[in-house]
Amino acid sequence: MHQTQEPRRFRRLLLAALLAAVCITAAGQTSGVYPVPKRLVFTGDANYPPYEYLENGTAKGFNIELLQAVARVMNFEVEFQLKPWPEARRLLEEGLVDGITGYAYSREREQLVDYSVPHSVLIHGVFSREGETPRVLEDLKSRSVIVQEEEIMHDYLLESGLAGRVATAPDIPSALRLLASGEHDAVLANRYQGLFFCDMLGLSNLRVAPFSVSERDYCFAVPKGRRELLEQLNEGMRILKATGEYRTIYEKWLGVHERDTLMRGMRHVLAALLAALAGLAVTLVWIATLRRQVALRTAELAESERKHRLLIEGSPDAILVHRDGRIIFANPAACRMLHVSAPELLEGAPLAARLSAEAAARLERDSGGETGSDAAAPALEIAIMGPDGETMTLEASSITVPYPSGPALLTMLRDVTPRKRAEEALLREQSLVRTVAETSPVGILMVDTAGLVVFANDRMADLFGQPRTVVEGSPLRAVSGSLHIEEGGAPLETLVPRVAAQGEVVHNLRCGARTRTGGTAVLSLNGAPLEREGGERCAVFTLEDITAVVVAEEEKRRLEAQMLHAQKLESLGVLAGGVAHDFNNMLMAVIGNADIALMDVPPPSPAYKCILEIGHVSRRAADLCRQMLAYSGKGRFTVEAADINRIIRETGGMLKAAVSENALLRFRLAETLPAVEADTAQIIQVLMNLVMNASEALGGQKGAISVGTGVLQWREGLSSETWGVPPQAGAQYVWFEVSDTGQGMTPETVERVFDPFFSTKFTGRGLGLAAVLGIVRGHRGFVQVRSKPGQGSTFQVLLPL
Repeated sequence: MHQTQEPRRFRRLLLAALLAAVCITAAGQTSGVYPVPKRLVFTGDANYPPYEYLENGTAKGFNIELLQAVARVMNFEVEFQLKPWPEARRLLEEGLVDGITGYAYSREREQLVDYSVPHSVLIHGVFSREGETPRVLEDLKSRSVIVQEEEIMHDYLLESGLAGRVATAPDIPSALRLLASGEHDAVLANRYQGLFFCDMLGLSNLRVAPFSVSERDYCFAVPKGRRELLEQLNEGMRILKATGEYRTIYEKWLGVHERDTLMRGMRHVLAALLAALAGLAVTLVWIATLRRQVALRTAELAESERKHRLLIEGSPDAILVHRDGRIIFANPAACRMLHVSAPELLEGAPLAARLSAEAAARLERDSGGETGSDAAAPALEIAIMGPDGETMTLEASSITVPYPSGPALLTMLRDVTPRKRAEEALLREQSLVRTVAETSPVGILMVDTAGLVVFANDRMADLFGQPRTVVEGSPLRAVSGSLHIEEGGAPLETLVPRVAAQGEVVHNLRCGARTRTGGTAVLSLNGAPLEREGGERCAVFTLEDITAVVVAEEEKRRLEAQMLHAQKLESLGVLAGGVAHDFNNMLMAVIGNADIALMDVPPPSPAYKCILEIGHVSRRAADLCRQMLAYSGKGRFTVEAADINRIIRETGGMLKAAVSENALLRFRLAETLPAVEADTAQIIQVLMNLVMNASEALGGQKGAISVGTGVLQWREGLSSETWGVPPQAGAQYVWFEVSDTGQGMTPETVERVFDPFFSTKFTGRGLGLAAVLGIVRGHRGFVQVRSKPGQGSTFQVLLPL
């Protein structure tokens, strides 16, 4: 036998060699292919057994041995550089190596590399913990699935969106360890490789699903354009398959795993067979004693039948047995559901007449499976017309059962109309909540404990200045930008652990954020914890732009302060006017009696000089009373059309005499000014008081005092600080001002500068600026003050035309 096989094997080898030589010669003559370099560098995955892996620094595995055999028959040398998979894939796609030992096929990858003929098939399966195995592939949509980073299943999940959440691991052992420890729900991996690692690592709590995810051709791959190398690889594969060496290598590395998989199934079959044999033995024993218990068992069966009949007749669910579209049995609940008085009226009736043609067809087509099957079909939902004319939704479950006249379908009908209506109401509520969230003027944000944004409405995306598609799924710290909490300046993401994990509730925290125009917005932040499906905790935040409210509050406080100041000045004016009026009347009596006494006392008398001093001091006190009356606005004015420029020119001499020797007095008068209604004497007093105040502000130092005039039309926003009669928008005013280059005043001093008897120099200075304000107020005008420490002061008086 051995002697007859050797010549045949030799002839096959010779025929394969001649065929390879002819093909190579023909390929070179027809396509002009250049020779392949004698030494090629191939990369691969350093941890992908049994296909390829490193053992003590040496490349091993099915892909390695197969490529070595191809290199031998095609007469070139190959060097293996196995790397972590992402790096190996990058080396291939960037053309930094001659090829890769194993690359699963996909249309997207074919745009980047050229594939050889397949040398094997990768069957990918779903690995899960025992007791959590998915029944169908769609079950993964609600689960967290781990894949090897940049492996073909990673690309597959990203394209298909099949998994609820995709997690990555550097290699399959790491992924399986994570799954076995309780993290995530499933691993997508090559079935052979996954079983290999489960056995090697002792992961006894993992199981592989009975279905496969995909079957992918597994090939050598080379960079785009290396057609000559690709033809050499394909030709080498053909030679190895023709000589049988490919099968030897395949059996060595992969056949053992196929046999292991088969043996796993055989063990289950054997266990079932042993169980059946044990059952058969028990059955034989039971048969031996059956005759002695026939009477007893008959009675028990009768009792059991009675109980089953009571169960069927008392069932709240409708039970129908039907065959070939006709009802052959119905329980009382079916009579109530289908609006008949007795089961006999249903037996023999067409199923379509009692349900509907469509519902009956679905039950006959989709229920029960083949005749004789005892497997229940998935539940169906059918709709029928209820007694009140409204549609009823029924849930139908069917199974094929034996019946005296032959196999039939047993269908259970349950009225799920209330549940469906509740589900529809829940969906409407969810839609309403989502609509409210989407259209809310308040930003709404949901963040998980890992700091990833789970949900953000459009308003929140606007506040972040990012598209919503970018915000959702991104780390909060990457999209919150310049948003910071005003109390401590902490970023928003620092609140996530406090709210999500610790359950803290946050109320009305002020946050600052830069707007798109470069300004600053004030936001109100509220946060509360939320538990999602599966027990996952999240933090829900709302952000409301309250910039306008804050600005309005500040304006309200400013107006209240102005009102309080005006009320204070008014109260002081009333007090000053009353005191001045009564005190002035008493002074008139003192002055009159002093003058009469002077008529009776001769000048040489010692009393004459004292009476003169009494009159002099009394007149000074009367001047003070007139200033108090002026401050209170009750002074007597002689109003006439007055030219402010003329008044200033005529009093220029007195003004120069009133300032100190170190002060330089300058005039900046407008060419012409319209006339105002004013008391010339009172205006002169205002000028004198302002110029003397400016001279004192120089403090004996050299400086300049400037007197200017002009006309303006008042507009909103020109100034927020005025004293006197509030200005009217759009009104015309003649103004004159006195400026100095003195030390200036602080804001606190400016606030009190018009208070009676207030001075920064020394006590007893009288009512100089207070009288100025009273005179201006009596002319229906107002005063503006501009001053800063070290920058001098300007007092501007505005009188209406």
